[in-house]
Amino acid sequence: MEASGTAATGSPKRKSSITTRSSAPASLGPNAALPLVMRTRETMLLPKSTPKNDRLSLATVPAGTKKVPSEVLLASKNCRLVMFARSTSVNTEPKPRVSAGVVVPGAYDGVSAKLVERAGFPAVYMTGYGTSASRLGLPDLGFAGLAEMADHARNMAAAVTVPLIADADTGYGNALNVRRTVAAYEAAGIAALHIEDQVAPKRCGHLSGHQVIPRGEFAGKIRAAAEARTDPDLLIIARTDAISAVDVDEALRRGEAAAKAGADVLFIEAPRDATQVEQVARAFDTPLLYNYAPGGRSPLLPFARLRELRFAIILLPVDTLLVGMKAVAAFLGDVRARDDVTSLTERYMPFGELNELIGVTAQLALAERYAGDGRSAT
Repeated sequence: MEASGTAATGSPKRKSSITTRSSAPASLGPNAALPLVMRTRETMLLPKSTPKNDRLSLATVPAGTKKVPSEVLLASKNCRLVMFARSTSVNTEPKPRVSAGVVVPGAYDGVSAKLVERAGFPAVYMTGYGTSASRLGLPDLGFAGLAEMADHARNMAAAVTVPLIADADTGYGNALNVRRTVAAYEAAGIAALHIEDQVAPKRCGHLSGHQVIPRGEFAGKIRAAAEARTDPDLLIIARTDAISAVDVDEALRRGEAAAKAGADVLFIEAPRDATQVEQVARAFDTPLLYNYAPGGRSPLLPFARLRELRFAIILLPVDTLLVGMKAVAAFLGDVRARDDVTSLTERYMPFGELNELIGVTAQLALAERYAGDGRSAT
């Protein structure tokens, strides 16, 4: 989906994003400062103002292929993540789908989102599981509603300068509720959201006992989401849990229906083995998301293999939460056992480093600047 235009008036503006690439155009040079803001494997950041033709020229198209319009993958105030779709000549197989294979770690609050950005990842994911766990201390069973999730998304989007992909659960109701959800998330400043086809109350996709709404109702909710966005750069991700609730064939049918309804990316949740992962990858030209859930139901294939299969986004949904909770639990256990903390100081992030991460120095400098205005008036 090629997009232009600006966010709705009054809405926070979303952050920088990435484009797939194989080589920079000669006119820009290999080290051009303007478009090459940051690089990752098969990706790079481009200013949003880069002309369409220049963006298209970043894709090296093999002989026997033709360029087709690029698809925006993530976009924000400054940049956009573009996937360069390619189609081969007639009677040539296979038909490749160009994919960035972008790894996007999950975060559960503002400071964990800042850590993801500081580590150099091009985007952050707001995990619904982590939001419910960290904000409410409750499992991902539909306890967090639209108001809580949209507020959490707003805080996380404001904390970072990279795009935020957010879990929007079922859209919190029917198709009309989905429209309101999209408006709330868009106003929060997120770059992308995913909506699933579970009945309410939903549950984590890697638990058991899922039930899904009828396929046509799901397609209608995705169509409502696509039509509700006022910023055409907002990415709609359609998630189906039909593998768990029905079977893989039904999941593929739902993915096809969601793509026809306007989904930009498909999220076929919880394939059970490598064969099902490959079956999903072969079934669609629409960009795909892989949920790389530790301890979940899907195989944790190497990132390189998922890129070979042309998955566009590789989510690490709860890894930061699990790693962080294990570290905190171990620390508290040792404090309790030793009745002392002085022997555990190597586990601490330095206070100054945390202050730098959350912007204490910058905020104090602003306060001093404004205080100076007050002093000059007396």
